[in-house]
Amino acid sequence: MGPRNPKFSNVDADQVATDEDGNEVLAEDQVWFSGSSPVMELVTQFPEISEDGRSVTLTFDSVRSDWLMDMQFPPVAAHAVAGIALDIADAQEAKDALVAAFRDNDSAALNKIAGVWNTGFNFTSMPSDPRVHLSTGPFILDEFVENQHLTLVRNEAFDWGNVPAVDQVTFRFTEDPMAAITALQNGEVDIISPQSSVDVLKTLAGLDGIEYETGVEATWEHVTLMHNYGGPFDAATYGGNVDVARLVRQAFLQTIPRQQIIDTLITPLQDDAAIRNSFNFVPGAPATTRPWPATGLTSSSVTPRRRPSCSSRRVRCTPGCPRRSTCASSSVPRTSAAPTSSSSSRLRPRRSASTSSTAATTTGARSSSPATVRSTPRSSGGSPPARCC
Repeated sequence: MGPRNPKFSNVDADQVATDEDGNEVLAEDQVWFSGSSPVMELVTQFPEISEDGRSVTLTFDSVRSDWLMDMQFPPVAAHAVAGIALDIADAQEAKDALVAAFRDNDSAALNKIAGVWNTGFNFTSMPSDPRVHLSTGPFILDEFVENQHLTLVRNEAFDWGNVPAVDQVTFRFTEDPMAAITALQNGEVDIISPQSSVDVLKTLAGLDGIEYETGVEATWEHVTLMHNYGGPFDAATYGGNVDVARLVRQAFLQTIPRQQIIDTLITPLQDDAAIRNSFNFVPGAPATTRPWPATGLTSSSVTPRRRPSCSSRRVRCTPGCPRRSTCASSSVPRTSAAPTSSSSSRLRPRRSASTSSTAATTTGARSSSPATVRSTPRSSGGSPPARCC
C-alpha cells in the first residue's frame, strides 16, 4: 500500500523524465510512485500488519467519504516488486525488505522499488522472470507474442474456486473483424467477439453452423482538441485572446455530424440509438432528466429513449491535462459468435471487446463433450492501457 501513498514520493510527476516509450525514468535521488492517491495521504501512521501476514489495518486521520473506492490495488505481488528491485531471491526476505523500506522511508531502496513498480510489469514479449506474470487465479500466462496471441494454461496450484474445464486457452488478436469471421468459419478459432457493423451481422447471418448473439454496450467516441501547442485552438495563436480561441473550438466542433454518424453507423444495428450529450451521466440517469441552463441542453435533448446496459471504463488524467474532448456517439451494439454446439461446457460472455476483434481457442477439455470458452480482453496488445496526457 506504500506506493499508493503520495507521502513517499519526493518529486511531482512533472519532474520525472520519461523514455521514448513513455516509461518513467527516475534519477538516483528521486522517489515517485505511479498511481498514488490523495485518499492514502490521510494514512500517516504505518499500517498494522497481522502476525500471520494475512491482513493489513489502515487508520485514516480524518473522514474521507470515498475511502472504500480507493481500496483497489494493482495485482502485483509485494515479494515480486521488492525481489526484482532489491535483487532478493527469497520471497519472505523480499517482503520484509519492502516493509522495512517504507517503514524507514529509505529513499535509496524506495528509488529502486518505485522504478519496478512504475515500469517493471510493462512488457511486450514473454518475460523471462516468472515473478512478472504471477497469478493466483485459475490460469497463468504461458506464452505471449505482442499483437499476435497469448496463451493461458491451467494453474495447477489453484484450489480456492471453480476449477477450469479446459487446460489451455489461446487468444488471437485480429484487427479485421471479417478476418476473424473467416477464422471462425474455417475452424481456426472457437469463438470471436468482433466490432459490430452491418457487414459483420450480414456475414454471420449467412453462415451455416454459426451461432451468434448481439447486445448493447456503452462506448465513448470522442474528438480531442489540444489547447496549448500553438495550434488553431490555442489562445496564444490569437494574442492570448481566450474568447476567440473558444469560438474557434466551438465552430470546429459544430462541424462534426454527430447525428449523421449515429444514423449511418449505429441505427442500422440498433434503431433507438441516441447521442450521449453529457460527459458526466450515462443515458437514463436521473440527472439527465433536468434542464441544464449552463449548456442550453434541455431534458428532451439529453434523455435517450433507452438506457443500455454498459460496462464503464475509468480514465485517469494527470493534473493540468491540456486535452479537451467532445462526445460523438454513445450506445454501440456488440456481437459475439461461435460455432453451434451442444456442449454443456460453453460459457456465455458478459461483454465483448470494444476496440479489436478477439478470438479464443481452447484445448484439452476435461469433459467428453467439446468445450468452448469465451473471454474478452480489453486490449489488443496485452499491455496496460495508456494513461491520458
